[in-house]
Amino acid sequence: MKDWLFYPVCTLVVGAIIVFAMSFSTEYDVDPSGGLVVEGEALRNLTAAPGTLIELDSDLSGSDVYAVMSANARKEDAPSAGIFVALSPGYQKVFFGHPVRFSVEARSGTDNGSDSFEFAFFSPKSASGWRKFELTDEFKRYGFEFTPENIQIDYRGAYFGIWPDETGDGRTVHVRRMWIERINPE
Repeated sequence: MKDWLFYPVCTLVVGAIIVFAMSFSTEYDVDPSGGLVVEGEALRNLTAAPGTLIELDSDLSGSDVYAVMSANARKEDAPSAGIFVALSPGYQKVFFGHPVRFSVEARSGTDNGSDSFEFAFFSPKSASGWRKFELTDEFKRYGFEFTPENIQIDYRGAYFGIWPDETGDGRTVHVRRMWIERINPE
């Protein structure tokens, strides 16, 4: 295939793969007072983009449910939001244009645990960029504050994603909870 045809076709194929993966995601409605919390069995609804893996596990009693996540090196896969939650259009009405705290409660995996992980927020108009955090052996809350740019259209395409292992060595991260909250709700 000629270069002038190969590169546009590859770009279209990669774009189609990303859209296809994101079409299976579960969208959550957002309550401005309580924000968004994904925990327990709801972690099953997270979407794993190509190059990432997720499965649910729990402690021996079965009461503490968490997601076990791993990934290829990000540079080896098409650009994506990693393992993510897609947010409904109602999200932008509540949070866009306001300071928001994005948090993840996580720890290094017990088997082949990762030393660090990254997470980020993405929307059509703004992205926080990947934020890296060093993991411990105990569950701990990690987070950052970001103000998503206000969008005046009803647009699907806001994602809160985790990239569990930037090295791509299959190291694991345990995630108990992901949440988004407005810093000063009115």
